Amino acid sequence: MHFHDLRHTGNGLTANAGANLRELMTRIGHTSARAALVYLHSTDERQREIAAGLEQLVRARMAAENVSRDPGQGGSQRARSGHAELHEADHIRLRRQRHDP
Repeated sequence: MHFHDLRHTGNGLTANAGANLRELMTRIGHTSARAALVYLHSTDERQREIAAGLEQLVRARMAAENVSRDPGQGGSQRARSGHAELHEADHIRLRRQRHDP
């Protein structure tokens, strides 16, 4: 086993733990995104986690929409507003996941 093997394993585990591209670049000490992309792998498990998270966000948003319907507001305006709020909620959730131990 070589030092580089340990480095690769450690950085792969870091990526699997939720580190984003910028965090990996900093950890590795590279300024090139290309070098850090080597450690970012898409797994079936991660894709299921992403899908489950999106489903949860959509269901929560739909439930909130059903509770707070305002008959005077147009449907397309509600949809645009809901999309922006869902997008922001997704960003907040991802930031929390990346910073929580």
